[in-house]
Amino acid sequence: MQQIDVLFPPVGDPTVHEDCHAVMQGELIMWKVRSENPAVEKVRIEFSDGDPEPGFFPIDGARVRQITRGLSWVSPSRAVGAEAGRIGFALVWAQAPEIVSATPPRKNKYTVLGIDAAGAVVAKLDPQIITEHP
Repeated sequence: MQQIDVLFPPVGDPTVHEDCHAVMQGELIMWKVRSENPAVEKVRIEFSDGDPEPGFFPIDGARVRQITRGLSWVSPSRAVGAEAGRIGFALVWAQAPEIVSATPPRKNKYTVLGIDAAGAVVAKLDPQIITEHP
């Protein structure tokens, strides 16, 4: 299993630990999202619609190209005020698809979006993932 860590800082652009991640076909992937940005209420991970491979997210027997998850929020005991120190967390699970249209390794661009309560994108990141043969 591969873990990809995404951080939305209080201000500024989000970051991902190890931008270009390599996974094996069929391998499980977990995005561990942490947000210190109070505007980010949800995270969406989406792969390009132009990609000929099946999606990374197996849902109800289908493989889809995007998924959205709400953040769970905690407030450390040292927080002062309603918003101070709030930290949001989300785990997003996926599975690397079998490659059918190209010879591995295959690079897949994806986008991580931080979304506010109104549904607007407030932060965006465009890393990539490389799918290899087992």
